[in-house]
Amino acid sequence: MSPAPSNGPLAKKLLGIYNSGFGRIYIEDLLGHRQTLETVQRIESALPKAGAGETLATFAAYRETVNLLSRFLDSFLGIPGMNQPLMIFEEEALRYDISGRAGNPVTKEFFYYHNYFDQGLGRSQERFSEIVAALLKRTGRFPEILPLLEILQGSSLAFYQVRKGSGTRGRVVNLIGVTDTEIEVEFSPGYEPREGDLLLARLLPYFTSQLLPERHRHLRALCPLPPCLPTSPGIGSWEHFLRRLFWKKRRGPDDAALRGYLKRGRKRNEWLDLVFEGYAGHIGSALLLSGLPGVPLSLPRSVAFLEATKAHQAFAKTLPPCTSCKKDLSVVSDRTKEGFGPLCLFCHNRKRTRSLGISLPERTFPEEVVFDDRGEPHVFRIAFRQEADHATLFARDFSSDPAAAPLTFQVDSQEIPPDIEKLYETLLEELPETLPETFSLSLARTDKED
Repeated sequence: MSPAPSNGPLAKKLLGIYNSGFGRIYIEDLLGHRQTLETVQRIESALPKAGAGETLATFAAYRETVNLLSRFLDSFLGIPGMNQPLMIFEEEALRYDISGRAGNPVTKEFFYYHNYFDQGLGRSQERFSEIVAALLKRTGRFPEILPLLEILQGSSLAFYQVRKGSGTRGRVVNLIGVTDTEIEVEFSPGYEPREGDLLLARLLPYFTSQLLPERHRHLRALCPLPPCLPTSPGIGSWEHFLRRLFWKKRRGPDDAALRGYLKRGRKRNEWLDLVFEGYAGHIGSALLLSGLPGVPLSLPRSVAFLEATKAHQAFAKTLPPCTSCKKDLSVVSDRTKEGFGPLCLFCHNRKRTRSLGISLPERTFPEEVVFDDRGEPHVFRIAFRQEADHATLFARDFSSDPAAAPLTFQVDSQEIPPDIEKLYETLLEELPETLPETFSLSLARTDKED
């Protein structure tokens, strides 16, 4: 079992260099270098235990394979003719600041996995791991590395939901794919899976699973990198987003196109951009993500989001502050048909619940994203308002223009206290999969007239 080596121009160029006198000396020196041989030796030592199903040995075999490719990359950058196309890795490493500083969302490991095994280089879209495989095939060195490269090249990001968790082990199911078979996963240290967690993660099989028939593979897997936890928008918005791109009418999902998207994105670095601009904090080693790819207003570290937030904050300062806590009113969640205020939403709800003698659970709702007929995204922020005789949960369009009348969807409950979870489920049913352009324009005009 070995990966199909690249036959593209970069691999041919590297093999041409190897066939030259000086090039062969340089590359043979790389293959025989002490650090290269030590890395390969660590892989060889781990393989028998990994083949027997030992978790730590399997983690080590994958980790050292990635380290070996990093060593090859450093050396290839010193080869005339190879350095220019490979310099993109150096440029992107600076762009995403993979220096390993605490709190940096794009880690070296995430960056290397995505660039070595997923994204292609140049017009030929050769993956770096394929170029290395071509060299190893040509030289006949380190054949034990080739099966590892095949497994890594076949992996990609995917969406999973945790069904059960205990310690660093959990049972997950692929949420958006062709099977709902449960997979038992050992996660890297620092993340303890919890039931219901939504994960964007890369799973790799134990080597023993490669001996099983195709339909039984990956029933046991490990997650070599800390997973991402998309907290906003909800899984409904993700499903609608992917359905727009990859569902064929009456034929269901285009699985090949969906797998290709999860591996490479629609454009280079789309997944790196999502992690970099959508970073919303950590739980242990797991990254919290907010936003959808290509929807800047949903990404908390994007330029568009920061500029819109600054505009909203500036507009809020033109309004009278909350008469209770003296803080600026929220122009996104506190607008009513009567205008703004006088209380901020937090103080309003606190005053109402005290007067009604009820207590409400703390609940943070994820943003939701809906696309209109033109393909333009609308980011809806969700908030709760308690009144004397009813409660309202509403979703308002977060616009880059704070003075614009937002599109609003809302649901009401006459119950006291209200069932907030039920209200939330009802609100999600009210949000359409696609927002008709004519409907959104007429609704905006109606709000302005009011």
